[in-house]
Amino acid sequence: MEESNIYAAPQAEVLDDSNINFNLASRSQRFMGSLIDGVIMSCVTLPLMYFTGGFDGVTEGREPSFAYTAGITVVGIIVFVLINFKFLSSNGQTIGKKVVKTKIVMNDGEPAGLSGPLLKRYSVYFFLGLIPVIGQILSMINILIIFGGAKRCGHDYAGGTKVVAI
Repeated sequence: MEESNIYAAPQAEVLDDSNINFNLASRSQRFMGSLIDGVIMSCVTLPLMYFTGGFDGVTEGREPSFAYTAGITVVGIIVFVLINFKFLSSNGQTIGKKVVKTKIVMNDGEPAGLSGPLLKRYSVYFFLGLIPVIGQILSMINILIIFGGAKRCGHDYAGGTKVVAI
């Protein structure tokens, strides 16, 4: 009979779940899904901005106030949730992700829950741009992080999620 040392280190191979790819979505799939979602949102927010005076003063170089921008953002988030809630809650997809056949999952491949991971993910996505002076730069950095080897944006890291092809 073989003697076993109860104090020896385990001999099992340990896999780090964060390095498993789970058929990651390509950058072009992610771009197209985001573009489709953006076009859908623009169909709602641009007319709203037009009729509420959001473009007044643009020709003179005046920007809308922070309060106006924040209000439009909140309305946009509400519309985004209303349009995509069913898809996000059932399978981690927005309409754009559904069209390009991708979905949001946790790092270990499990479905992403609406209350935690998706809330964190979309909070970073929507609210970075509202930070005065540096918000647009931070939003750009959030998106450009996708060019790393993991093909994940900053909001993916914040939510502990990945976008995978299905």
